[in-house]
Amino acid sequence: MTTHLSHLQLLGPTVLCAFLVSLLTGAALWLGRRSLDRFDPAALRRLMLAAIFAPPLLSAVFLAGGLIDWRWFSGPSSFCLPDHGSLPPSAVLLGVAGLGLGRLVHALSACLLRGTRLYWTSRALRRSGKALTGRCHLLPIDAPQAFVLGAWRPSIYLTRGLLDRLTPAQLEAILAHEQVHVRRRDSLLRLLAGLGLAFHLPGMAGWLKRRFVHAQELTADAEAAQKLGDRLRLAETLVRVARLKLRPVPTPALDFTGGDLKSRVTALLDDRPRTRGLSASQWVAAALGILALALAAAHPLHWLSERLLTLP
Repeated sequence: MTTHLSHLQLLGPTVLCAFLVSLLTGAALWLGRRSLDRFDPAALRRLMLAAIFAPPLLSAVFLAGGLIDWRWFSGPSSFCLPDHGSLPPSAVLLGVAGLGLGRLVHALSACLLRGTRLYWTSRALRRSGKALTGRCHLLPIDAPQAFVLGAWRPSIYLTRGLLDRLTPAQLEAILAHEQVHVRRRDSLLRLLAGLGLAFHLPGMAGWLKRRFVHAQELTADAEAAQKLGDRLRLAETLVRVARLKLRPVPTPALDFTGGDLKSRVTALLDDRPRTRGLSASQWVAAALGILALALAAAHPLHWLSERLLTLP
């Protein structure tokens, strides 16, 4: 029992680091919430994705830095505790580690369940539908629906009820939007984001998830409007489909009218210049820079991890 408690306690500093990063990330986004509305949708999507994966990345950096210093650089330093197993259990670290492990197990289970549901639902719909193109299927359903389903090979699904109620120009707007989701593999990203959100504080995880989903929809709207050359047509189509819908789409799917519909229509009608932010390559460079800093700061990180083990 003592050994298990010791191992759980050793996870505490890493989980505590993840929750602290989550708190700081949430505070930074809350303070800059007005600036977020001025971001280009694609830049906002990258920012939300970076915010989601910041806690697991930085907690891994924290853990790796301490282990690297202990194993290969300074070895057991003067500040090292003599025997972690002999330490009195820290209630703070045990509680934090238990919460973190519980959230991670729940997220892994939810990811597995969602992935399984995506696979079987996609397979069933492909069999019941009629292929219009390689990635677009028509379903013999009267309810007007349009959505993207599938993680590894996402496809667009339209229903007969939708085709009967919309004009060819409106259908073109829907396809332009959904093709962005397919190209960017947004279903897979939402699945993976669920794992990153497990490292966040509970309230922060829900808020970030909603913001990320909304950023994905804004990005698909912006790219579709650019392809169509007509922002007003896409906005009108969104409103039209929202008014026609009678039933929700399958649970794992990316609904055409998902996210905050009012904000999406407002963004389409607002043609002011947007802040572009960092590109995807710059975000990757920043992540690599953080890993390099972890190596440089390995000794202080080792010291900090040892100090955290003395919490009450």
